Amino acid sequence: MRRLGFGLLTLACAALLYGAVRTWPRTVDDAYITFRYGKNLAQGKGPVFNPGERVEGNSSPSWMALSAAAVLLNVDPVPVAKGTGVAASLALILLLFLALRRAAVPDVGAGLASLLLGSSMVLQIWAAAGMETNAYALALFAGLVLLALAEPQPTGAAAASALLALASLTRPEGLIYWILGAGVGLLQGSSARARVRWLAAYAAPGLALAAFFAWRLAYYGAPLPNTYYVKTGGGLALWAQGLTGLRLFATAPAHVPWLVAAALGAAAGIREPRTRPAAAVMAGAIALHLVWIVSVGDDGLRVHRFYPSVLAPMAFLVGLLFRGGPRLAGAGAVAIALSVPLSSMALHREALGPLADSALAYQEGNERLGRWLRTTRPPGTRVAVPAAGAIPYFSDLPCIDMYGLNDRHIAHAPFPPGRGRLMKWDNAYVLSRRPALIVINRGYFRADDPALPEVGRRPGLLAASPMDRDLFRRVSASGGYVLRPVSFPDGAVFFVLDRQPDR
Repeated sequence: MRRLGFGLLTLACAALLYGAVRTWPRTVDDAYITFRYGKNLAQGKGPVFNPGERVEGNSSPSWMALSAAAVLLNVDPVPVAKGTGVAASLALILLLFLALRRAAVPDVGAGLASLLLGSSMVLQIWAAAGMETNAYALALFAGLVLLALAEPQPTGAAAASALLALASLTRPEGLIYWILGAGVGLLQGSSARARVRWLAAYAAPGLALAAFFAWRLAYYGAPLPNTYYVKTGGGLALWAQGLTGLRLFATAPAHVPWLVAAALGAAAGIREPRTRPAAAVMAGAIALHLVWIVSVGDDGLRVHRFYPSVLAPMAFLVGLLFRGGPRLAGAGAVAIALSVPLSSMALHREALGPLADSALAYQEGNERLGRWLRTTRPPGTRVAVPAAGAIPYFSDLPCIDMYGLNDRHIAHAPFPPGRGRLMKWDNAYVLSRRPALIVINRGYFRADDPALPEVGRRPGLLAASPMDRDLFRRVSASGGYVLRPVSFPDGAVFFVLDRQPDR
């Protein structure tokens, strides 16, 4: 049975690699924000988006450091980040397998749970997207495993603390788990003296974390990243938006049997004294993370960017079913048999379908416009961008982030009124800064795009979002900008608003 278990683990890793290869061409635009911060840091301009503006629009200091190291070594940070994401995903699958074996789950059960995780379309897509998503999931899960399964000794406390501190420096919400981790570990102490020794060991890595937060406050003038303020202040509407994202995740065909099996595994694990701490920690982490996702309104990017962090704890709970009798193990096997092929089908729709082509076209357009700006506009030319990743990264020009991730004023402003997804923007403020160009979001059209001729006849079709419509109204009223097509040699076009002289 051990060979079968390791065979399933190998199959899980192969499934992850297959998905990563399928989605490798796509690099999410937000990843380039971190790459820009890393490049500026490596070039001595500081950990900033625009030199001279201390705004923390990057939410992953550890990922920024990775990007800066790549630039210092004269290596492109994009494949470095993508490759690191894939490696972290593989390590997460292996860690799940080892953690379940540590919890006395049979090798076959641990292998099946690993296959469930490795075949997840969500994990596969974010493995090679260029972002810190799966690296954070690895650091968080590793810290949880040590809290739940390691002996309550100071060495284990220090290791768990270090991993959760790393998670805190990879995603800001990781700090919640580091704080709560101290309480989880203290519950396992056998005496008051043992608890004090455990807490002292746990607190030691926290000193470095505290030093970083002190530096952040001194350097950026804010205790939390600017990205936090962009996602706060929406009240119940923001929670409703987050609940919509949770519903889409929970009702996806591949996730329904997974969630049911995880709930059964949590109940079975909590009933048994040996697995009670681990089941409680994993179930609690899942619940806490889902509440956090809902509270910030989920994420604007597709395919559940905030959810990989719950996948390994969910798979762990499913794996606990294989410690029970034939009935529980059968329920786990059925759930996995249903979820794995459904995940594969979802991957093919996402990686090969129209949405994938649209995402690649969006990425292609932003990269091409960024390179065009770098070669045609003098240094210091200010550009306003709705997508603050590839265009600023490749152009190396000062940019105004129209959705506020890298702009302090917009991030602290209230959400504009109106329907649709809650996002902060302030076109009056953007126009007051008189950018030379204003980029139209999704203003790129390939030469063979059937919509291109229609846009040429009816430019108003470009005003697809509330921000776009408001921007077009203001520009039309002021006359300060004209819509201009930037044409590329292959016939592709990117529409921008060009400021008129003396305006």
